[in-house]
Amino acid sequence: MSRNIAITVATFLAAFCYFGIFVSYGINLDDEGTILYQIERTLDGQTPYIDFHLGYTPATFYVHAALMKVFGVSVSPVRWLLALANSAALAGLVALTARAAVWWIAPVPALLYLVSIPIHGGEFASFNIPYPAWYTAGLFIWSMYCMLRYGESGATRWLATAAALAGLDFAFKPNAGLFNLAAASFVMLAVIPFAGLGRRWFERRFRKVGWWMLWAATLGGVWFVFVGNGGAREVGIFLLPMTIAALGVGWRSMVAEPAPEQPEVFRSAAILLGTFVLVNLPWMVPVLLLLGPIRFANDVLFIGTGFEEFYYIAHSPVALLAAVFLAVGAVLGVVGKIAVARRWPTDVIGIAAFVAGILGLLVAATLSLMPEGFLAAVRSEYEARILALTLAVNLLGLFRWAATIGIGEAARLPSIRTGTLVVGALAMYLQLYPRTDYMHWVQAAPLSLALGATLLARFTVGWASAVKGGRRAVAVSVCVAPVLVVAGLRAAPAFVAAFDLDGVIPRRAAHVELGLERAPVWMNAGRAVRYRDLAGVVEFVRHETASDETVFTFPNLDIISFLSDRHNPTRHGYFYPEWPGREVEAEVTGELEVSAPRLSVVLHRHPLFFMNAPLYYYSLRSFMNSRYVPYTEFGPYSVVINRDDTEALSHAVAVDGGASAASIDAPLAEPITRDLASGDAVRRLAALGRIADLRFDTYIPVIGGALADPSQQVRDGAVWALKGCLDPRCARPLARALRNHLLSAREATLAARIIGNSGGPDAARPLLMATIGGTDRAADEAATALYHLVSRATVGEYWFVHRDIFDDQRRIDRLPRAPALRRRVLRWIAREAIDPRYRLYAVWASQSADRDEAIEALGGAARASRNHEDPAEAALERAGSGTAAAAEAEMSAKALLGLAARGGGKGAFGDVVELLEDDDVFAPTTMIELAKQTMGLDQRLARLILSGRPKQRVRAAWLAAQIGGERTMVALAQALDHSDPQMRMAAIWAFEHRGERGRIEHIRPLLDDPSFLVRGFAERALVRLEGSPP
Repeated sequence: MSRNIAITVATFLAAFCYFGIFVSYGINLDDEGTILYQIERTLDGQTPYIDFHLGYTPATFYVHAALMKVFGVSVSPVRWLLALANSAALAGLVALTARAAVWWIAPVPALLYLVSIPIHGGEFASFNIPYPAWYTAGLFIWSMYCMLRYGESGATRWLATAAALAGLDFAFKPNAGLFNLAAASFVMLAVIPFAGLGRRWFERRFRKVGWWMLWAATLGGVWFVFVGNGGAREVGIFLLPMTIAALGVGWRSMVAEPAPEQPEVFRSAAILLGTFVLVNLPWMVPVLLLLGPIRFANDVLFIGTGFEEFYYIAHSPVALLAAVFLAVGAVLGVVGKIAVARRWPTDVIGIAAFVAGILGLLVAATLSLMPEGFLAAVRSEYEARILALTLAVNLLGLFRWAATIGIGEAARLPSIRTGTLVVGALAMYLQLYPRTDYMHWVQAAPLSLALGATLLARFTVGWASAVKGGRRAVAVSVCVAPVLVVAGLRAAPAFVAAFDLDGVIPRRAAHVELGLERAPVWMNAGRAVRYRDLAGVVEFVRHETASDETVFTFPNLDIISFLSDRHNPTRHGYFYPEWPGREVEAEVTGELEVSAPRLSVVLHRHPLFFMNAPLYYYSLRSFMNSRYVPYTEFGPYSVVINRDDTEALSHAVAVDGGASAASIDAPLAEPITRDLASGDAVRRLAALGRIADLRFDTYIPVIGGALADPSQQVRDGAVWALKGCLDPRCARPLARALRNHLLSAREATLAARIIGNSGGPDAARPLLMATIGGTDRAADEAATALYHLVSRATVGEYWFVHRDIFDDQRRIDRLPRAPALRRRVLRWIAREAIDPRYRLYAVWASQSADRDEAIEALGGAARASRNHEDPAEAALERAGSGTAAAAEAEMSAKALLGLAARGGGKGAFGDVVELLEDDDVFAPTTMIELAKQTMGLDQRLARLILSGRPKQRVRAAWLAAQIGGERTMVALAQALDHSDPQMRMAAIWAFEHRGERGRIEHIRPLLDDPSFLVRGFAERALVRLEGSPP
């Protein structure tokens, strides 16, 4: 067995052990739950894209469905397959790097990739979520390995294998497969020098034209992907390097000499493209025949859906930092050459630099605030800087590749090896678009890590060549050591979270098991309440429903459908505000109106990502609130029951798993409670440390008491014990501690973040008092926490089918007690110079003022918003804060919503109409509130549908189903001929929802509409309207 094969196999086995350690750690309720349930629907014979929505090509779902059919319906077989796939990806990185560079550097990119995959302590491990990206990463890497072997040997078996892997890549995730194909195409072209295209002029010319046509098609395809929201920054970061690489491909083919066994261009292209297509035909043909070409492009490939526009996150500005990294790389390169030329003691210099770096890290750890601790700060800095570093590595890779391109046999292999790695890294990195965030970086950057390791190896070899013997090994080690330190610090939080490291042998941390057959998972003991709630609602649903009953969930509770083995009656179970949009909301609401299940489960206390979902989906909210009533609760999970089930209503139960378990579990309680009651501050602090290790996310009263402890260290320790708290009861004692200045600077900042994540309305007033007059970081964090708290409370009043839980919230006096300060707060609403985070609080708190006083203040805010075309930009200029800008952008929306809720919106219709142009979350609900108190709204809504601006017209048309009258229906009849399919669908939905049987003949022609979406709406509407009683 060769050395390269040995380290590849060893990497695979070590990685598999690592992933195996965490295979039963935690569960992700959002994405993991959704994908698992989609897999189960596939297993149960439902047809993807028809019976349920998919966000990917179907390979992931059929592969896992087959796995569950063999090994049973559970998360376990899925996670073990993921462990195999991720281990194979790491092994591929090692194999590719070892072949392109040197064997001893090969484990480094695999290690960096491994520790870059997030493990969220007390939550879940990201690599356990069955994202298709975990499979595409390995397929892409091994495809590039095969292309490297093809470049070295010219053997077509390597090209065919690479094409097959790219085809499989596409079957799992379309953009990954297409970028993989582009990379393989460029490498294939680079392997074919022009000098070997043929002896005869015509033959050579014909093949060269074919070569350039494939080159242009590949580069043009890459550019085409970025048509849409991609701006100048995306061009510079993604497209410009890829274009330079494409030019490098052309340059190499122009200057390189033919290989002994040079491939023929047309034959190679046929093998590449033909194999890619053949791999995908088995699934593409039946899906294409089932959906038709237009719907296939829409539903499977997301062409024309606006997907990239909706999910677009602009790349952060990294040019300056990337330039710094490039400058550092250039300086190191120059210094390295000088060191070799002058025979400097590079081992000694390296040791001194490494020690200095460690000391600098220790000094930074001592002097910096680091409110969430040293390891969290390292993680945060790593994630914040890695985008700029990756850009620098990719650009340095292009420079290094250019240096290897030359004439002669000596240049052939180096240019192929470096070129394959550079082209593969740049193509794989294109997957970061359109969502430029850290998690997508992880899935897009493995080959960039391999490229960086190759550059590091080249520098290290040169640096170490200045010394001889054993000293050379020392020089090499100190070059690689910083990377290993970073990797260790990055990996440490995961092991601290999952293992008790106090003993000689690490053992699993104190934990709780979920105890469900389909999810044999465990979590830190402090999450016991959360797991009890989840297990409780699952067992309740299973007990209270028959196996063939359906249960609707909202907004992201597919995990309950999966764990309880109860299907969702609709095609959708994942409701992120605005995606899916109004047409899906109408489809789901219509299906539920026809056949509403007896039970539904809705989430209260929404995570931040889904916080606005109840507000956005107003039609679904109206239906749920009218048809269902609360039945029982398990923490944040509210089980609601159909009003028609009168027998069940007579014995509805009230269960709150969270309230009953807000304490330390018995086996751990006695010693901790005893130590917290001790007169020794050291023992009290140690007890709080043990609570912190358990990672509680619920409130424990004894910790609240510790926040008022005489000892400063104990009070600070109490904050760390509540670090992971998501229980609203945690926020008020923390806010009081902030208000009374009982915490150190670091812990005060951490306390503000905890409040921002969990706080309820009762914490707002003490939190406000903690921020007024403050200028330090803690006060700024507290202001941001106040913004998050108020945003959550505002939306919370629109949770689906709640038990009037906000009656208590409304009774809370949100304004300060001092009369002068109360008046001052209300004046903030209309004062643009005030930080918008405080103004947003004032809008929310005005609900506690007298009605006339509140209406006057809120009206002032609405009037002030009219004077600015872009209030968010103005706020950004004043505050220099993204959060402040977001708060300013919400100001007029929430002020108008508050105005309407207080019955003061009679003159606000024009303001809400303007708001509709840019806001589809708050404005529609505000319009619904206005409809309750505004005369003549029907006529004005009809006029808006006929003559408003494009976005206003569409949003008004969808609103018509809820608040439109006879004149609005007349306007909608005209909208049936509108060129925008959204207008036509909205009109059909309004007629269906309102039972407008007189519009049947208006709808019938739309059965032949060019849009398959409109045709679907027309078919459903006609079925309901023609089947309804006259």
